[in-house]
Amino acid sequence: MQKVLRWRAGQAKVRPRTRFLPMKIRILLATVIVLGLGCAAYWHWRKTAPLKESDFLLVGEFANPSGDADFDGSLREALRVALLQSPYLNLISDERIRTTLGIMGKSEREPLTPELSQTLCERVGAKAYLTGRIRKTGAGYPFDMEVRRCPDGESVAREEGEAARRSGDSSARARCGQAA
Repeated sequence: MQKVLRWRAGQAKVRPRTRFLPMKIRILLATVIVLGLGCAAYWHWRKTAPLKESDFLLVGEFANPSGDADFDGSLREALRVALLQSPYLNLISDERIRTTLGIMGKSEREPLTPELSQTLCERVGAKAYLTGRIRKTGAGYPFDMEVRRCPDGESVAREEGEAARRSGDSSARARCGQAA
């Protein structure tokens, strides 16, 4: 199709008609582009930064609904020992945890639940805290560990595993240490 632009003394200037996108489509396209850029920027700046050598990690308790009293406290200690061997991690000392619990008006023997670990983590200046859970199934002891950021409790890393059976407790503790 051609569009007549002007009539001059019997002559018409003719120019081929160009096809433009309708205004609604242009607005929709611009909106999609802006939203896409906004989402990309959000995910770019929202990315969780890994722990650096100068950052501290608080090791919380393992929840133990397995009913096996031998795991109470021993899994946390085994995990601390395994993590202390890493040159890349700095752990908050038990002494500092006890001192901070005393300042908070809590017992020094208070179990470090995820909620308490998050509060402690913020108070002692750690970057993240680690908590876990071990259960008993018919054949073994499945466990999971999770590292969360202190300010908002957002999950940074998660590890799951299973100790085949309880050969003197050491199997489950060793598997938790290896997973760390």
